[in-house]
Amino acid sequence: MYKLSVLYVSDNNYAPLLGISMLSLFENNKDIDDITIYAALNSVSTENMQKLKSTADYYNRNFVIIDPTIFDIQLDTLGVPKWKGNHCTNYRLFFETILPNNIDRFIYLDCDTIICGSLKKLLNLDFQEKIAAVVLDVTIMQDYKQIIGFTKTDNYFNAGVMLININNWKLNNCTKKLLSYIKNSRSKYLYPDQDLLNILLKNKTLLLPPEYDFMPIHRLISDKDYYEIFGKNNYYSPTELKNARENPKILHTYNFIGQFPWNQNSWHPDNIIVDYYLQRSQWKNFQKFKYSNLSLLLKNILHKILPTKIFYKLFKIMALNDLKRKEKKIKKC
Repeated sequence: MYKLSVLYVSDNNYAPLLGISMLSLFENNKDIDDITIYAALNSVSTENMQKLKSTADYYNRNFVIIDPTIFDIQLDTLGVPKWKGNHCTNYRLFFETILPNNIDRFIYLDCDTIICGSLKKLLNLDFQEKIAAVVLDVTIMQDYKQIIGFTKTDNYFNAGVMLININNWKLNNCTKKLLSYIKNSRSKYLYPDQDLLNILLKNKTLLLPPEYDFMPIHRLISDKDYYEIFGKNNYYSPTELKNARENPKILHTYNFIGQFPWNQNSWHPDNIIVDYYLQRSQWKNFQKFKYSNLSLLLKNILHKILPTKIFYKLFKIMALNDLKRKEKKIKKC
């Protein structure tokens, strides 16, 4: 019997995205006998809570609600920065405490993921004493890695999709090490939760092919242009990216150059598939947001008027300057 345990964390703003992600997971994983969703929810409305549960009930899947706010005081004491006003994204750092003891592995998914293929193969993955199976983050992050003490050849993964072996996590005392590291470093990173997980799990991860966390940029520009602009740097091969593009398992529909699929008039590459599941969900009347940020509006205009390659070269310069500016701010703390 195949069993899949999935952890999501969400607040009320992201609840519709969580619901859409769950729907796509259930719809495309009917070959898995038992799916249990563990949802760590912060200030989610009763209406959204009922819709989430109803979505799971429709597919005869288990839906377990977890109140993670007990960790807020500890996170504040340790100096872990909040993200958009709360600790929601940081709750996943405490999964060993909030998940049942009888689970040996689980997959963590960001709410802005669309699962468009079966995850059954992951249930029999041999971890080979590794702790997690992950997908490399895009190579723009190569320049950022040095800020957290990594070399250019060290792997830096995206923490929005992680398959974690809980037994190996416990054997390596990862939670204790993580809390110790947070306490000593005061979490002065641009991406605190993702950076800490990368540092903690350095050389302790298996690399999954990119179709398990396929990112927006690879659906907007060619692989040739991608390598020319951003470099290869121990990244996935053109063959691997081609296969992921043709047979994605998980699409990561995150904010890309200010674009979200849930924004009005967005040119995000995942608009069509997100809208497909949105219209089949209990949030089909969801009102997309208007742009209110001048910087995002400017990027939107530049994307429309500039040739693709020139736009992304400019984007790289802007992104690197932003990283350097944030690095200086961190060093002053």
